[in-house]
Formats: sequence, structure tokens, C-alpha cells
Amino acid sequence: MARPKKDAGSKARPVMGFRPKDAAEETAILKRVEESGLSRSDYLREMAVTGRVIVSKSVPSSPLPFELIQELNHIGVNLNQAMKKFHGTGEMPPKLPALLKEVEAAVTKVIEDELPDHGAKDCQ
Repeated sequence: MARPKKDAGSKARPVMGFRPKDAAEETAILKRVEESGLSRSDYLREMAVTGRVIVSKSVPSSPLPFELIQELNHIGVNLNQAMKKFHGTGEMPPKLPALLKEVEAAVTKVIEDELPDHGAKDCQ
């Protein structure tokens, strides 16, 4: 059986892109994107449609390095997948409890090292 046809409103939109004319223009654009707090796509889309971007002064910045946030996100995704499997089968992988304790200890250490104003107790 063939897949049903999508209506015109739900089809994927074409990709629209451009290349900066030189390194200086690229640097200037990327600096403005970073200052805006928006993603590059959102910033460029807003500039193309309205010609301006209103920068919110309340854009929160994280005290953690981006690489650390990214790694913590990967760990969270992997734990989520393991828990879905556990709940689906009802069988706990034998190494899961030890792994959870290791992850908890690592996250606690990161909190203590990177966020001295926040104790691990604040995140539980």
C-alpha cells in the first residue's frame, strides 16, 4: 500500500541559503547572531523577513562551557533510551544501577567544580 499524499501545506519548504562575500562579512554576521541570542537560522530568517532583529537583554547565558552542556545532553539521551528499554522489557540491565551511580557522581562533581554557588543539593 502506498503512503498517503501530503497536502500542499505540510510539504517541506525549500532550503534558502547564501554565502558571505568574504571572511569579514562572515565574522560580522556571526557576531551579530551571537549577540542576538538566536540560532543562526532564526536570526537570518528574521532579518530577511523584517529587516531587523530585536535583541532581548534577558537572554540567559549558561555558566557552563558549551561542550560540557552538550556532553551532559548526550548522557541524558543515552539514559533516557536505557530507561525506555527497561520499562518496555521490564528487565533491568545488570550494569544499570552501577552506571547510574557513576553518572550521578560525575554530575555532582561537575556541579561542584563548575557551579560553586550551587551545591549538588540544589539540583536534586
